[in-house]
Amino acid sequence: MSEQTDNLLAKAEENLRVLMAASRNYHGDPEFRAQIEAEPRAALAGVGLNLGEPGAGGPEVQVRANTDDTFYLVMPGDPNTPLSDESMSGMAGGSTASTAGSVGSGSTASTPASSLSSAGTAGSAGSAS
Repeated sequence: MSEQTDNLLAKAEENLRVLMAASRNYHGDPEFRAQIEAEPRAALAGVGLNLGEPGAGGPEVQVRANTDDTFYLVMPGDPNTPLSDESMSGMAGGSTASTAGSVGSGSTASTPASSLSSAGTAGSAGSAS
């Protein structure tokens, strides 16, 4: 593997660890749950996932929780969509994760900048930001 590929994989693995921790905290820490529902970007930054600011290259962040009546399935971004130079620099060791996603219902991680998808267990988190 190339150094760039190694860097992308390392970043994706770290983001996955952070998102899995966020999933555990969501269900076990009422204060974290309230924060991630009210301010998901700030809550994720607090556990080590800096997604940047919307409009400045950062993605919109939405948090949703599965219920008995609703199941959210997060699909990875289109791997055929070209990535911007800004997205690539963020993934290759830049200061932001440049990945968006959901703590969710699968357990796959996709490395394109537009998707770190479905990290976690059978639950997602709760509101939009």
